[in-house]
Amino acid sequence: MAAEKRPLQDLMETLVQDSEELKVQIHLAEIEAREEFQRLSSKLEELTNQYEPVKNIFTESAESVVSALTLAAGEMKHSFSRITKSLKDTS
Repeated sequence: MAAEKRPLQDLMETLVQDSEELKVQIHLAEIEAREEFQRLSSKLEELTNQYEPVKNIFTESAESVVSALTLAAGEMKHSFSRITKSLKDTS
């Protein structure tokens, strides 16, 4: 009967170890996501500050600024989506 317990005991030990490893990985993923979000929040603030002076200006000279801001906003949207997906994948 002791021989029958060993495979189950090994399985339970493996499950506990896997669970602990996943906790650490999830914690690290949360830290990475939080750090990236903070970095992106700073960029969003910069982007907003750049947008404010030109939001009512739609002339040819402003087109390049609007184009650059649109590109930066699109990149931020992609980054936010990547963080959201990362968090969903870890939960």
